[in-house]
Amino acid sequence: MGEVPEQLKKHVFKKGNKLGGRKKGSSLKEYAKKYLASMTDEERNEYLNSINPDIIWKMSEGNPHQSTDGTLEVTLPKPILDVPEHNSNQEDNPTEQED
Repeated sequence: MGEVPEQLKKHVFKKGNKLGGRKKGSSLKEYAKKYLASMTDEERNEYLNSINPDIIWKMSEGNPHQSTDGTLEVTLPKPILDVPEHNSNQEDNPTEQED
């Protein structure tokens, strides 16, 4: 880790100052990884056939990226305010009368 800025030094843990830390032994993730690695090919196939294919995909490829830093831009249509008057009966009702 590089040099810590002066204003953040009071928030950084000092060397050797552990607040309990992680418990000794393997984590559940490490245990599951060892357990699956110790299976025979037949046991693995049976296990994989018993779970959702989406979970298998996530186990092999990882979860899809979920970005929360994007912005959503919505463009709303502009309302029509000026509607030209249109007389659909203009041909039927001429303004000038014939003699």
